[in-house]
Amino acid sequence: GASGGVALTERIKSTPDLAAIPVVMLSGEARLDTLVRSMEAGAADFIVKPFTREALLAKLGKYLPVAA
Repeated sequence: GASGGVALTERIKSTPDLAAIPVVMLSGEARLDTLVRSMEAGAADFIVKPFTREALLAKLGKYLPVAA
């Protein structure tokens, strides 16, 4: 569930070698408390299912380097 993703994000962000990695949460829950908990844990962004391929690529494109 969402709490597992929040806990994993907290672990990633508390590990120095991993902390710079942007975490984009993917959830079937559009609940505000889930979004808030995710962002407090250090998530860079959030996308709610169902989503289109275009929406996912646009969201990830903000965090991934563009290939030359």
